[in-house]
Amino acid sequence: MMWQKSIAMKRGEIWIGAESGYASKPRPALIIQSDRYGQAESVITCLITSHEVNATGRDYRVALPKTQANGLKVDSFVMLDKMVAIPRSKLAKRIGAIESKKMDELYARLVDFLSEWRDSLQKDILPVH
Repeated sequence: MMWQKSIAMKRGEIWIGAESGYASKPRPALIIQSDRYGQAESVITCLITSHEVNATGRDYRVALPKTQANGLKVDSFVMLDKMVAIPRSKLAKRIGAIESKKMDELYARLVDFLSEWRDSLQKDILPVH
């Protein structure tokens, strides 16, 4: 199945999709990939769950309360440890988007999660523990 280039998918949007692995059931996924790469066949996402994680996982889960704007039905968590490249053809429906301030927090946490460069993070976005 070919994805349609006419369907714009943007960073910060939440889509419902299904893919193998962690996303084998329909679940929301947050697009984290830069809009500059909109021609790519796949898009990089972080999967979203409604399950709160225990204390050991709190640094790689970002709380995402349900809002009318993001389209989530329940308070949820963006799973930074569940980044998945999903073919655009597998993303079926846009349900909403997150606010830019929350996206800034998420990116700061992604930088922290993926690197050892904690000192370079803006302390007002992600306080160093």
